[in-house]
Amino acid sequence: MSRIPDEVLEYYAELFIEQRIRERGVTFERFLDLPEAYLTRKSTAPRDRRLLACLVATAALFSSCGGPSDAEATASRFIDHYYVKVDLGRAKEFTSGLATRKIDQEQVLVQGIGSDAGSRRRDVAYRLVEKRNEGERLVLVYDIDIRGQGVPALRKRSLISVEKIGGAWRVMNFHDFDS
Repeated sequence: MSRIPDEVLEYYAELFIEQRIRERGVTFERFLDLPEAYLTRKSTAPRDRRLLACLVATAALFSSCGGPSDAEATASRFIDHYYVKVDLGRAKEFTSGLATRKIDQEQVLVQGIGSDAGSRRRDVAYRLVEKRNEGERLVLVYDIDIRGQGVPALRKRSLISVEKIGGAWRVMNFHDFDS
């Protein structure tokens, strides 16, 4: 198993505890193999709604403190190209390291598909719900809503880690799961 960055591990540990996944007979290691499978099976409880309300209030507080930082702007541009426009080539321009390798793999998988096939007839909205500053690293959590004609709405939670590399912020890793 490859090494999981500390911020990702902490984030999933919090979800594992909050949603009481161990009580369903699932080990943390098994949960980490495919967290989406365990997170999509639970309905939203009142406690989760309170947590979401706190996260929304925190996001509002951050947005009232002025414009987004360079790190947030980089993450936002990445989201615009990766999720909204479905332009992997442009999204890759904002990445480095593992994030670049992930996009390279996706580009191989979608070779031969039209460039606008993924973005046709759909509407994507996203919002920052949490950010954690860890020195030269910033972890941003976004809620992403994707709606399309004739398909059910899709809600994703995306964890994006950005780091300053050579004086510029770069997306180092990203991971999304159904929320």
